[in-house]
Amino acid sequence: MAKRILKFELSVTDEQQVVMPAGAQILTAQFQFGVLQLWAICDEAVLPRYGRVPRRIVIYDADAWLPEDPGKYINTVRQENGMLVWHIFEKE
Repeated sequence: MAKRILKFELSVTDEQQVVMPAGAQILTAQFQFGVLQLWAICDEAVLPRYGRVPRRIVIYDADAWLPEDPGKYINTVRQENGMLVWHIFEKE
């Protein structure tokens, strides 16, 4: 199996789609050099058969009201010495 940890850039926005190999396992999201990134374990052997799929990522502000099902928690990130805090989830 040809598994690698790949990085995907995120925007600090309410909702976005990230296209990654099918079956990718999301590990975390963090800031790297001021840019929000998401890391996932990807099996490149599935690419020829299953290709890439969009994944729905949502970001909630620290004081935001959450929907009944906010999604699967990925991580909480801070920027500006903790002045800005976001909670990152994946929605199915």
